[in-house]
Amino acid sequence: MDDEVLYDEDRDENFHENEGMQNLQEPREPNELKPCPFCGNREISYEYTSEIAIGFEIWCNVCGATFNHVFDTEIEAIIAWNLRI
Repeated sequence: MDDEVLYDEDRDENFHENEGMQNLQEPREPNELKPCPFCGNREISYEYTSEIAIGFEIWCNVCGATFNHVFDTEIEAIIAWNLRI
């Protein structure tokens, strides 16, 4: 039953029992960033800011792709970047 694929109706996605609820499309490490969806660059930066809004900003260092808002936590910014929301 090591590789048995289960279905979680609440999340509406497949996952492996030995990997728990981890989305199989996400990076293995929680802070591992996917490349930029526009230019493919892997040089992505994020930092806490309090200049205009208070929270975490995240952006591509090459093409400047970013979000139009900040995130409450570092992990929220990373998850949003990786899910492209």
